[in-house]
Amino acid sequence: MKQTVIDIIYHEAALTGKPVLCIVDDTISFHTKPSSKALHPIEDAYFHQSHLKRKQDYGHQAVAIMLSCNGFVLNYTIIMYDKSKSKIDIVHEIAEELPIPPVISYFLCDSWYTTSKLGDAFMKKGFYMVGALKTNRIIFPCGIKQGISEFALYISKEDTSLVTVGNRKFYIYQYEGKLNGMDNAIVLISYPENAFHNTKALRAFVCTD
Repeated sequence: MKQTVIDIIYHEAALTGKPVLCIVDDTISFHTKPSSKALHPIEDAYFHQSHLKRKQDYGHQAVAIMLSCNGFVLNYTIIMYDKSKSKIDIVHEIAEELPIPPVISYFLCDSWYTTSKLGDAFMKKGFYMVGALKTNRIIFPCGIKQGISEFALYISKEDTSLVTVGNRKFYIYQYEGKLNGMDNAIVLISYPENAFHNTKALRAFVCTD
């Protein structure tokens, strides 16, 4: 199945010149925790941190890898996460097995996967990384070590660009330089138009392109 997905997506990229997108995310299939007296509890179910519920959730967790190009989105693989191997290592092995795409391509992920280990592994295969960052991630503007959320408070509207995404507008500030774990990256710091300097509305993204 993996080879079929690669053949279809990479052929579309070669035909159209559109980038291949390798999209990674994980999810939890929730189960009710079994009684301590259960004779046959569900195998390989553990407590996992749920980003949606913001707490530990009991069940199975799986890492999904999708490949996409020009509107085609196909499932490359789904891997059960049983804590015998980290999710970073699981995705790192996927990066190593992917062939180099025919055009410049992108690895898309959330903040869990925006590590130098994965950025380097995908870069070797022709994929730039684009992903979310936690706002406590450390950057070094003018050589000064600061968390993104701390630095963002010093940004004025005059330092930003007002961009439109769909029917919403955002103030975007672009930082280029050292990021904790990366020697050089582009970090986009974003506020919705009506929530400038609202720390709860602050979002940050990284791109190695």
